[in-house]
Amino acid sequence: MSIETIGSAKGPNDEKFWSTVREEFGIRSHPIYLNTGSLGLLPVQIADAVARYYRLYTAHGYEAQSSTTEQQSEVRRQLATFIGADEDEIAFTRNTTEAVTAVIDGIKLNPDDEVLTTTHEYPAVMQRWRRREGRFGIKIRTVNIPGPPDSPEQIVDLFRQAILERTKVIFFSHITRGPGLLYPAKALCQLAREHGLISAIDGAQVVGIHPLDLHDIGCDFYANSLHKWALAPAGCGVLYVRRDVQRQFWPRAGGSPPWDECVQGFELVEAVGTYAAPLRLAIGDALNLIRQIGFENIVARARMLSDYLKAELIKRPYVRMATSLSPYLSGAGLTTFAHQSCTGESVREGINRKQRFVTSDGWDGVADNTRVSTHFYNMKEEIDSFLSALDNLL
Repeated sequence: MSIETIGSAKGPNDEKFWSTVREEFGIRSHPIYLNTGSLGLLPVQIADAVARYYRLYTAHGYEAQSSTTEQQSEVRRQLATFIGADEDEIAFTRNTTEAVTAVIDGIKLNPDDEVLTTTHEYPAVMQRWRRREGRFGIKIRTVNIPGPPDSPEQIVDLFRQAILERTKVIFFSHITRGPGLLYPAKALCQLAREHGLISAIDGAQVVGIHPLDLHDIGCDFYANSLHKWALAPAGCGVLYVRRDVQRQFWPRAGGSPPWDECVQGFELVEAVGTYAAPLRLAIGDALNLIRQIGFENIVARARMLSDYLKAELIKRPYVRMATSLSPYLSGAGLTTFAHQSCTGESVREGINRKQRFVTSDGWDGVADNTRVSTHFYNMKEEIDSFLSALDNLL
């Protein structure tokens, strides 16, 4: 039975529907995969699409790239609509880190200009900010955000109190990689506009699991990996740059022809020369699959599973939650916790290797937590197995 013939989901607990959807993935019973926040499982039909596109390139070479130009343009249009942007505001990248690196390198900053960020950012991204700080004399300063905070307003107030005269950029994760904290992105971007600042967002954990309208949020830059929650192949990402700031943005990439930048437009930030077009084409197939399942269904299912896991974890006296229980402060899909007396490393060692699960660290800049990522293709039984293994281990 295919997704096209199973009808509509009767809700996030419609196990018959979600079991059928799960069959679209080549999921093994063991180890139990709870790490979509690092890399999502690829539906079989998307993997088949990638293979089909590569066979086209194998048979036709450069002619295949020319013949799929309009199809790639349609994928760009679909993706722009999905994230609430215009097609001339987005560029394809390989992942969030590459997109953020383009932002870090491309924003015009003078020595002693300051970038205000947080203690919850992805280490690879912070390494790149620190590299620019060391080479060009800008200043990086972090706001200490509690994990979890009391309210979205507390996050905005902490940023407001931290802004100085030399502050030029506010950079933060929409949903943090570690504790799965949902930042009030629209309010923070409004705060940036009020102070004449640039707003740049790491959205790696958002697209495909959380509703997104970049025009409504009002950010200047937004970076995402489509191979986590959005069902796209590994090596697919997107960078959004608001049209009004594009002329002040100078990325390293030279783009592809035409070489006249006035004609070339925003595509100048994309990969130079030959690129993995079959992966880009498969983004369209992934977006079509999301539409078939129903994006609202996916969001509701993901939220239900993570809420179920959180509710069970807080019953255990040895657990300290790093993820907020509030839907206004937590992204669906990421649940992070710590054991009161065991290190996160020892918990993951026991769970992943000995109990046969796949989880990740939930480092939040302060504590070494354990992160569980549940997407719509996970089942309650898998969460129950994880909780039982955790009890047995500890």
